[in-house]
Amino acid sequence: MRLSLFHFILFSSLLILSSCATIDLSDYEPGSFIIEGNIIYLDVEGGCWQLRTEDGKSYEITSDSLNDLFRENSYAEMVVHPIDDASSVCMVGKLVEVLDIIHISSK
Repeated sequence: MRLSLFHFILFSSLLILSSCATIDLSDYEPGSFIIEGNIIYLDVEGGCWQLRTEDGKSYEITSDSLNDLFRENSYAEMVVHPIDDASSVCMVGKLVEVLDIIHISSK
């Protein structure tokens, strides 16, 4: 029984520590930053994904490999990199490429 309790305490401690970990942006492209907010799908010219932050900023989010994880009306925190040398059809905010999803959940 003590061994099981020990493992439970160890697992709980590791879980708490991992949730408090900060993201090291030096692991990503220079200029990368973290955004968080609500994900919205807009059915404009084939569709696009937008992230709206709580302070009212809008980003058009793109990703070649992570698009399947985006869900309408979910909340996400992600590492992004600005795309300055391209334009989009939707034009619904600053165009950014999603490099990593830190957290995503339904509302």
